[in-house]
Amino acid sequence: MPDDASLQEQTAAEELQDYLLKITSAKFTIIKESSTEISGPRLFVGRTQKARELNLLPDGDEAWRIKTCEGGVVLCGGAGRGTLYAVYHFLEDHLGVRWWNPQEEFVPHSQDLSVGPIDRCGRPAFARRAMNMNMTGYDPPIDGAAFVSRSRMNARGPGEGAIAPKYGCNESMLLSSRPWCAHSFDSYIPNREGLFKEHPEYFALRGGKRTKATYDLTAGGCGICSPRSSSS
Repeated sequence: MPDDASLQEQTAAEELQDYLLKITSAKFTIIKESSTEISGPRLFVGRTQKARELNLLPDGDEAWRIKTCEGGVVLCGGAGRGTLYAVYHFLEDHLGVRWWNPQEEFVPHSQDLSVGPIDRCGRPAFARRAMNMNMTGYDPPIDGAAFVSRSRMNARGPGEGAIAPKYGCNESMLLSSRPWCAHSFDSYIPNREGLFKEHPEYFALRGGKRTKATYDLTAGGCGICSPRSSSS
C-alpha cells in the first residue's frame, strides 16, 4: 500500500488480507510500497506509485479500478471509499466471496489463488445508498458498518449510528431539508397540525372515528388518507 496510506486504504488492505487468509489459509503481509522486502507477485492496494505510473487513478471519491499488470494486480480508487470498493469487487467478482448479511458470508477455499487478465473500473450509480437494518431484528452488537461498506452502501438508516471513519464515514441519507427521501407525504402539506382540526374528513377512519397517526418519522403526526373518505 502507499507509504502515506489513508485510513480507508489501510482498512482496504486489512480486509483483503483477512479474506485471502480465509480463502487460502496463507498469511499475506501488508507492507509499504517503498519497502525493499517486496518480492514475487504483489497486490498494489490504494493510490500507489504503481497505480500512478500506469495512469489508473480514477476521479471521484467512490470510483474504483482493478487491473492486472506485470508483477501483480492494482486495486485502487478515489481518495475516499474508492480503494475499499476495488477490494470488495475483487473479492466478490473474481474470488467468489459473498456477504449475505451482517452475520452470514460465503468464502470459497482454494490453495491455488489465481486470476486471469482484469481491466475493470466503475463507480456507484447513485450518490446516496443506504439500508435500514433496524427493521431486520439483528442485535446491536453486530458490526453492521462492515456489512454496509462491503455492500457498497455509504449511509446507515435512522438510529443506526455513523459509519466508522475507516469505512469512509456517513453520507447523509436524507435531503438537507424536507421532504425526506421517504415517509414524506405529509411533508408536502402546509399547516399539518391545524389540518386535522379544520378537515378531519381528510384523515383515516378507524373504528368510526377520524384519527391521525401517533407515530410518524417525518414529525407532525399526520395520517392523511388518500383518496379522501366521502363521509365526515
